[in-house]
Amino acid sequence: MIKALILPAILFLFSGMLYSQIKSVEIGRVEFFPPKISSNIERDSKNATPFKFAELIEPKILIEEFGYFERDSEVQNLTCKAEGAKSLNALLKLESTDTEFEMYISDEENKVQFGPFSAEDFTSGNFATPLVPGETFRVSVYKLSANFPQIRIVQMGYDFIGIVSKDGQFGLSGECNVDINCEQGADWQTLKRSVVRLIVNNRYLCTGSFINNLRNDKRPYLLTARHCFGEEPGQDSLMAARTTAYFNYESPTCNGQDGPVSQVRTGFWVRAMKNDAVGKVDFALLELKTTLPSIFNTQFAGWDASGRIPANSVTIHHPRGDVKKISFDNQPPTRSSYPFAGGYDAGSFWKIGNWDLGTTEGGSSGSPLYDHNQNVIGVLTGGEASCEYNLSDYYTQLAYAWDTYPDSSQQLKYWLNPDNLPTRVCNIPHISDYPQARNKVNTLEVYPVPAVNQLSFNWNGLINKQLHTEIFDCAGRLVASFQQKTPPDGNIILTFTLSEGLYFLRTSDGDISGSTKFVVH
Repeated sequence: MIKALILPAILFLFSGMLYSQIKSVEIGRVEFFPPKISSNIERDSKNATPFKFAELIEPKILIEEFGYFERDSEVQNLTCKAEGAKSLNALLKLESTDTEFEMYISDEENKVQFGPFSAEDFTSGNFATPLVPGETFRVSVYKLSANFPQIRIVQMGYDFIGIVSKDGQFGLSGECNVDINCEQGADWQTLKRSVVRLIVNNRYLCTGSFINNLRNDKRPYLLTARHCFGEEPGQDSLMAARTTAYFNYESPTCNGQDGPVSQVRTGFWVRAMKNDAVGKVDFALLELKTTLPSIFNTQFAGWDASGRIPANSVTIHHPRGDVKKISFDNQPPTRSSYPFAGGYDAGSFWKIGNWDLGTTEGGSSGSPLYDHNQNVIGVLTGGEASCEYNLSDYYTQLAYAWDTYPDSSQQLKYWLNPDNLPTRVCNIPHISDYPQARNKVNTLEVYPVPAVNQLSFNWNGLINKQLHTEIFDCAGRLVASFQQKTPPDGNIILTFTLSEGLYFLRTSDGDISGSTKFVVH
């Protein structure tokens, strides 16, 4: 009887909008009408448009007003349903600032559950939930302070493709795609951990990669394509806050089962984009708001913004939101403009003439293009490539996005080279186990800066001792080593042949150890 009295009151209060969205209401449960499916998959899949897998339902309801909770209870539960959805996800808006809580996202049977989440997981008040398979999902809010938080369900993504439920098998992408764990991906097992699947604004699929910076401080910078955020003016920061990244989403074997989707982080800040009347460059540098858990084992890719043409190229991506794939072009890319709609700056692209193995599809947008040194040199905008017509693709050049535009919010250099070192290269993945000084530490000052083929430093240890010096690249690989007696004047000279980039030096005479970094130009 209480339920019968409460429900008409709720519907009366919200009748202006809800009658067009809500099919039925019970205490703690709301069912929505399925949205109209207007997407054409082939039309939306390429050419500087993000791949749309979901249509939006926009209820804008407060969990507190529709959720179920008993008197003196510490938890609110609200179950949402949309018949026929292959999966659901939602955008939540935190409208209170003085409450502490834990929140969980699950299906109705709690077979799939994500959380706990707190106010810290909301970015500018926004939280984009992970995908929940099926046509129902539940939000459970546990209060940890006097009052429940005010959390509004702003919109829901109604998955009409089926990017979560795949009956245990990968397979939404074309048959010519190659799983990252097939033998062709053997040399890319470390770098693959930098690549993530992205869901933007509850309905778009893209790919992105976490990249290193020259401080090597593991700052969680994500590189992707700006077009993944749509063309609505002034909404880039909001779309970044509504972006969810899925880590290590890959089949465990070649042509094997679907991959796990439990490693998720949501909410980014915009660091750099260029998309205005002056110029359009299809890149986006974001920074994850929250920290990356060590269990994710995230890799930070190196990059080369020199503009040098590589001998060949590779991409790692999530076509149509599928498990991680790898594609190879055995020929050098060429410099190009984008031949389709978009209005992008002339000459700002790498053109892939033909993929020799694999392809790209919708959902691959934003994926990294690697050179023969496994450094990122580009970001996918679009093209004509497919399994049926495996020809041209176009990647925005990092060399063009580096500093073509001087404003820090419109270039990569300011963020990836914060100390203004004289280099455009960060050799492949970051050092996780850089060797540390063993005993007393001697701070080294090297010269000239940058170096070309010779480097000097003053050593303050005892004379006539055996000095061991090693040089490592940005991947932690030993690239040069030296042994010499320490001279009376302490002036140490090293001669080498190294390619352009950032390097790390360590040296020791058995008593004193020192280390530093330097640039070869």
